[in-house]
Amino acid sequence: MAAASITLLYFIVLGLLIAGIVPAWVIKFHGEFKLKNDASVGDLATLLVAVTSLLTVCIGWFQFRELGRQSRATVLLTINARWESTGILALRTYLGRFQDTAAKLAATNGVNFGTAASGELKRMRDTVEERDSYSKLIEMCGFFETLGLVTRSRYVDPKDAFNLLGGSIMVAGLIFEDHIQDVQNTNSRHYFEHFVWLLTDARRREAEDEGYDD
Repeated sequence: MAAASITLLYFIVLGLLIAGIVPAWVIKFHGEFKLKNDASVGDLATLLVAVTSLLTVCIGWFQFRELGRQSRATVLLTINARWESTGILALRTYLGRFQDTAAKLAATNGVNFGTAASGELKRMRDTVEERDSYSKLIEMCGFFETLGLVTRSRYVDPKDAFNLLGGSIMVAGLIFEDHIQDVQNTNSRHYFEHFVWLLTDARRREAEDEGYDD
């Protein structure tokens, strides 16, 4: 953003420079080169330098924009590759099974899904034999925590993160949000705070229909 502002300012200054110089110069050809209004060859050289600089700025600006697009695409492809990696795919499968279990518990006990999921996660955490299974589920929170951190820090555009994984972010939020809030209230208020921020942002964009645009 700062580079873009500096480039735009430079563009404006050059435009004003040219706007101020050109009216003073009238070039005629009567068998020889003449300049009216006391313009000198040095003034013409200044104009040529200004025009050349302007062209250079324009070319540089387009190159800068293209580089930005390429960097943006590279970052998104990297996130997508991580999301589709073997390790994350295994966690997603495991999470899907847990989601089915939580849904059955919610129906059986007459509670909402978030309450059922949170209760089951707490039970798994507190049961020695199921702590490894609990840890696998929490690894998925780690993925969204990292994504939330880089998005919140604006290394990744929040709208890009939403367009790429918005649905998955909100599904994961349904599963983990109540459990995360319980841990934040009892142990650490910073527990997966970037995941919570990412979820809040995704829900806002979904509500406002603020997704992809050209």
